Amino acid sequence: MPPSQTSFNAAQPYKLQCRSAKQASMPVSQTSFNAGQPNKLQCRSVKQASMPVSQTSFHTAQSNKLQCRSVKQASIPVSQTSFHTAQSNKLQCRSPKEALIPLSQTSFNAAQPNKL
Repeated sequence: MPPSQTSFNAAQPYKLQCRSAKQASMPVSQTSFNAGQPNKLQCRSVKQASMPVSQTSFHTAQSNKLQCRSVKQASIPVSQTSFHTAQSNKLQCRSPKEALIPLSQTSFNAAQPNKL
């Protein structure tokens, strides 16, 4: 299933599930996490929509929103990043082992949710 057709599974938040028909018609780049239902995607704000997803990370105060990635993060392809342990809204460089696996072949690790 293409990642663009998936969202997070409420019962198993580290798993992906099929996106709803409404979500599936919306490019992932136009979505962010829904505050009320964190496993669902919602339409990104106009400001966010003008920013490539690769230039964004999760917003600290509003975890369902995306914010501009730091200069350091922006120079790292998203495929080479995972969630930062201490700052879960930030991206960090993926481990060498993770970097060898295409993102499309990964899901979140139940025991370590910041890992893929």
